[in-house]
Amino acid sequence: MSFRLYTVNAFPVFCEMGSTPAITVEGKPKDKRFGYTEIKDLKYRVDQGPDRPATYETDSGEKLSRDVVERNPSLGLIITHNTEPSEEELVAGEQELLSADKMRVIKGDRSWEVNKRRDLINEEWRRAVRRLGWTRDWMDNIPDQGLVPCPFCEAMVGSKAKVCKTCGRWISNEADPQAQPPATPLGPRRVAASGL
Repeated sequence: MSFRLYTVNAFPVFCEMGSTPAITVEGKPKDKRFGYTEIKDLKYRVDQGPDRPATYETDSGEKLSRDVVERNPSLGLIITHNTEPSEEELVAGEQELLSADKMRVIKGDRSWEVNKRRDLINEEWRRAVRRLGWTRDWMDNIPDQGLVPCPFCEAMVGSKAKVCKTCGRWISNEADPQAQPPATPLGPRRVAASGL
């Protein structure tokens, strides 16, 4: 089964979940007010020690979604049991994200005042500036440093990078060496006839 985790955030949210695989909540489409990601139930093995057999447990998609929201506060993530978020839930998510984005920009401004170093500017602070439609000195001249936005998460990466440092996706035009080769269809097979 799965559970829908909704978002009013235009950028994807990446959540490391400890021993379980990382979860990515895709950003909302540009022409929509919200988007969603299906969070599937996760079955995992629990090692009981050398003298006891391992057991298997399952975390529901809803539990995993709640964990993602708890680990990523104020990023516009919405949990609802309705088929879609209500107007009140959307407004609350948008207001929470807006307030948090203003605080993120303040943190970026303070860091810039002290250090004047763009490499110390957190990626989430940059995303906050983009979501708000603002400009900041610490956002300027990024292309001059040879950085381009990742096509998936819009994090700034080197123009010659092959893998995004933020989302871990292959972004180079070259073939991904880790990608699975396409399955080759099997041709006709000969079957030996058994003697009667």
